[in-house]
Amino acid sequence: MKTIRWFAIIMIVVLLWSGFVPAVNAQDAMAYTVQEGDTLSSIAARYSTTIAAIMEVNPEIDDPAEIDLGQEIQLPEEAQEPTLYTVQE
Repeated sequence: MKTIRWFAIIMIVVLLWSGFVPAVNAQDAMAYTVQEGDTLSSIAARYSTTIAAIMEVNPEIDDPAEIDLGQEIQLPEEAQEPTLYTVQE
C-alpha cells in the first residue's frame, strides 16, 4: 500500500513539475541582436513569427516596447530567415 502511495506522490510531483517546462528550448531558437530602429513587432514581421512567440522564448522581456539596442534575443524555432530578392532590369 505504501508503494502505491509513493508512486502516486511521485507522479503528482512529476506532472506538476512538467507544467513549468518551457514549450520552446533555447536550443531550438536562434539568436538575434537588436539593431537601431528595431521593435519586437518589426523583428516578428521580418522573421515570419509573432511577438508572443518571441516573448515566450525570452521570458526576461517584461515589456515588448522595451528592448535595447545591442540586446541579444532569441527567435523561436519557427522563425524564418528573411529572404532577399534582387530586382533585375
